[in-house]
Amino acid sequence: MARTLTVLSVMLLASMSGACKKPPRATPPQPRAPRNDTSAAGARPPFPGQTLSTNARRDCFAPDFRATRLTLRGTLVELCGVTLGAPRCFEVDPIANRVEEVRVPDAPAGVTGDPTFVGAFQRTELASRGWRASTRGGSLNVTGPAGNHRTVTAQGFGFHSYENAVFLPWTDGWYVVMVGWRGDDLGATAIIDPFTLRMISHAAILPCGRDA
Repeated sequence: MARTLTVLSVMLLASMSGACKKPPRATPPQPRAPRNDTSAAGARPPFPGQTLSTNARRDCFAPDFRATRLTLRGTLVELCGVTLGAPRCFEVDPIANRVEEVRVPDAPAGVTGDPTFVGAFQRTELASRGWRASTRGGSLNVTGPAGNHRTVTAQGFGFHSYENAVFLPWTDGWYVVMVGWRGDDLGATAIIDPFTLRMISHAAILPCGRDA
């Protein structure tokens, strides 16, 4: 009897000691990073309102058109010039690939050498967010932030000569736009992604004006 009581006592103490132990804490779930968070710092937004190239032009540039002023107005480029002694202005839309004539009250009426560039236009070189684009030497040289590089001739992008075009930083400097302002490239556009070294869209083949 005494031996049985001893065994029961040991078993009871063992069960009580196990009941006093605290269960292990569960590891709290770790928060997951959001995917495709374009609001994060440094996230590159998609090009706004990207459309396919349509080459839609309602009005043609006259053969004697000479540019007097280029003005950046939001996402449009206002291209003013003189033809037959009178001022004429056009809106160039690089996103919709469209050029159409507009009325501008203060359009310059005289041609004096190179036109006036109003806005963030650059003639031969543009750098932003670690990338660089340059037309020095006659070819377009684009170097991405990772050091990747590409060289494209004017004909490769549908232009007759890069000397006829200017650079514009687009979407806070994430993309680069080229706009033709003289000669055979009046109204021509090209949108370049300097991170992938690819051309997003272009409307460089004019269906009217000097190419008619």
